[in-house]
Amino acid sequence: MVRHIKNWNSIRKKALGTTMFGGQGMHVHHIKRYTDGGSNRQSNLIPLPPTVHREVHKADNDLKEMKKTKEQLRFWSKRSM
Repeated sequence: MVRHIKNWNSIRKKALGTTMFGGQGMHVHHIKRYTDGGSNRQSNLIPLPPTVHREVHKADNDLKEMKKTKEQLRFWSKRSM
């Protein structure tokens, strides 16, 4: 998943400061997704425990799904008028 990012270990070390949280290795989260044009600058990275990191991405995906559903509802409600 992070293979495409050059110098990932260096970026990760700068962002983390600490590498453990309750015995779990920390994850680095891009505040603005790398695939959406977010940078690897420290200002766009935040250290998160793995469980929290998963929840952040799940919530983001759920939000995108909700927006898609709302758009579909608007489309169909306009057609039925």
